[in-house]
Amino acid sequence: MRSLIPRLRLWHLVGFTAAAAGLFAILDFRRSVDDPAYAAMKRLRSLDSEERIKAAQILSTFRPPARQAIEPLLVALKDADPRVRAASANTLSFLVSKDSDAAQISAVKSALTASLQDRDIPARRAAAVSLAMLMPEASVVVPTLIDTLQEAPSDGRAQIINMLGFYAAKDVSAWNTVLASLEDPDVWVRNMAVRSLGLCVRSPELAPRVIPAVLPSLRDSNYHLRTSAVYVLSGAAAVTGVEVPELVQILADPAPSVRMAALSAHPNKDVSPQWMNLLIQATRDSDALVRSQVLSKLQSMGADAEPALPAIRQAKEDPDVSVRRVAGEAESTVEAKTKLFHDKLLPELLADLKSENDQDRHQALEMIGKAGRKAASAIPAVVGQLENAAPKVRLAAVNALREFGQDAQGAVPALTRRLDDTDESVRKAAKRAIAAVQASPKSKPGS
Repeated sequence: MRSLIPRLRLWHLVGFTAAAAGLFAILDFRRSVDDPAYAAMKRLRSLDSEERIKAAQILSTFRPPARQAIEPLLVALKDADPRVRAASANTLSFLVSKDSDAAQISAVKSALTASLQDRDIPARRAAAVSLAMLMPEASVVVPTLIDTLQEAPSDGRAQIINMLGFYAAKDVSAWNTVLASLEDPDVWVRNMAVRSLGLCVRSPELAPRVIPAVLPSLRDSNYHLRTSAVYVLSGAAAVTGVEVPELVQILADPAPSVRMAALSAHPNKDVSPQWMNLLIQATRDSDALVRSQVLSKLQSMGADAEPALPAIRQAKEDPDVSVRRVAGEAESTVEAKTKLFHDKLLPELLADLKSENDQDRHQALEMIGKAGRKAASAIPAVVGQLENAAPKVRLAAVNALREFGQDAQGAVPALTRRLDDTDESVRKAAKRAIAAVQASPKSKPGS
């Protein structure tokens, strides 16, 4: 009896192999269509180096990051073509972050650190820039960043300066290199140098050095650079307490974006007549976006913007509809907060000055001082507290009068008597207050 089991012939095996290959090809094609990152990883193994470069570059564009490509890219760091190595290094920095697997981060750091010894300068530079994004110790990456700077194209120099900015606050060589790049012939490199110095203003030691370094950039011909300089200088001025008059003068800059930056970066606590005058003038700026910006600024100042109310109301007739809308909102806010201050808050503070409790008087004087010129009607009551028996009350009264500036001219005789106060802190404060009150007069708001 014949066996029912069919005999396998060679052509059967060939057929099965071909069918399996066809099935795998279909599955691979489907996966390439459904998973573009998989297709790019396949291209990393192409015999054509141009294809491998494009594949490495494409892998940096996927969101969420194609972290499955890390291993193939680590292999590509040893590619025979230095352009592939550079492209792979650039992409790796986009695929790892703080929430990445610790082992992956370690592997990428280790591979990029090894690539700092690459014999090709662009590949070495790419490895250094990518490694810097992972924030290793300065000694690991800063020397390579600096070493590859001079031969880099302008976009490469900008990248390097950007990375050095994260180290400049603690590494002298990084700081000096960023400073030198303020003179780079390419405007975008200079812009990046200014922005990198902006990372240093958080350091109380470096912030004072940032101001003279960046000031010349306010005169640069490129408005993007001037805009960056405004923000950096404003940050440094806030940290150091140093006045930078150029930040006020820049409101006359021909570029609207620079004027807007100056308005945005200026602290709201400045309610001086000089600054208020500039804000009032800016409500008539030639650019509608600037006019809207200044009106928003005035709105955020609340009752301190009371002197600007006539200009705000006039802006409600602006030819630009968006400016009219912002003007209406600013008017409502400033009027409401001004009314609240004069009708409720200030009377309550004046009542507290009559309290028998020195702590109540002290707190009321501090609040009146913080209110500044909008509380000028309280000056006579504040002067009366200069004779209080408690030194802390007298000190608070002196400090409050200093905040009124020239509005407190009538208080100078009473302040002069405090120069002989029994309390040293009061005597010193009185000297500072008299200097502030007698400072050269500034034009009144709206004049």
